[in-house]
Order: sequence, then C-alpha cells, then structure tokens
Amino acid sequence: MSRKRLYTISISASIITAAVAAASLLTGPASAAPKQIQQPPTVVIGPDSGPGGWSEATCPAGTQLVGGGYESSPVRDGYGNPVDALRASAPSLNPNAWLAHMDKGSVRATAMCVTSSAPPPLIVTGPPGTAGYWSIATCPAGTVLAGGGFIATAIAHNGLGNPVDTETGGTATMSPPNSWADRWFAGTVIARAMCTS
Repeated sequence: MSRKRLYTISISASIITAAVAAASLLTGPASAAPKQIQQPPTVVIGPDSGPGGWSEATCPAGTQLVGGGYESSPVRDGYGNPVDALRASAPSLNPNAWLAHMDKGSVRATAMCVTSSAPPPLIVTGPPGTAGYWSIATCPAGTVLAGGGFIATAIAHNGLGNPVDTETGGTATMSPPNSWADRWFAGTVIARAMCTS
C-alpha cells in the first residue's frame, strides 16, 4: 500500500530567526562579525496508528517542538480512490508532542524539534467550530503564535460510511491577532495554537 505524505504548515519564531540569520550572512557587510546559524529541525516520526487510530511523535529531551505534520495510508475503494479523511494534525496537550489521526486508515505523526532549553510551547485550544464556522485559538498576552493545527471532533459521512467532509480553512489569523483558526465544511473542528514566550 502506498503511503501518502502530506504535512501541515507550522512555522515558529525560531525557524524565522534562523532564516534571518542566514540572510544576514549573505547580505551583511564584509566587516560584520559572523552570526551563528541554527541547525534545521530534527524530524521525529511517531508509531503507526493502525486503522482509525492515533499517532503521537514526541520531541526528545533538550529539544523544543516547533511544528509538525503527518504521513498517512488512507483506506481506498475497489478503484483505488481514497475513501478516508484526516481527522487531526495538531500539537498535543502532552508536552513537546504532535499528534495525528485518520478516520479509517493509519497515520504516523511527525514532530519538528529544535535544540533548545526553552520550555515546551503552551498549547491553547479554541471553542468548537461547527458546520463551516471557525474555531479560533488565541495565544495569551506575553506569548507569540508559533503555529497550530486542528482536531475534527465530528465529520460528515455518506450512506456507505465514507467521510464526505473536508477542512476548508486552517491559518494563522490577523483578527483576532496572535491566533490560529480552523473550520470544516460540515463537521465540528477544534483549533489548537502553539504559543511561545
């Protein structure tokens, strides 16, 4: 069975810092002192969930979660067409971990981890967004949005029991500021924001 590789987009302040540092080395004056460039994130892959199960990937000690995603094996019909849906790709409420969940098939969560002595990101959960309405998770004062994801708590299925729902939005929002938002076409979804201090 082929494994479909898809990743959610989660960008953290530490990754942006590394990009800025790299740009400074390329464009700065010759007399400028060299700047230290951070290493790219280490990717940790969680266990295979098995059919319809959860997978969680945890960053090792001495590292900090900066984002995540998933690798899935969706259930297919007799014609090879996927009849499955991703129900979750989000930071876990367990420290420094990313989780993923498929409706029917198997999945492996992936966590992006950088070397850091900072505490794990604070995970903020938004209220449920139902049938096309947004769920918005806002980082508290004194923290900065570093990424986010979603957990669908209910999705629509057809008469054959196959998912017929889809995520219609997942983004860092400007209104309200410092927030992560998500919504599904028909089902219920909860946004999760990753906040760093």
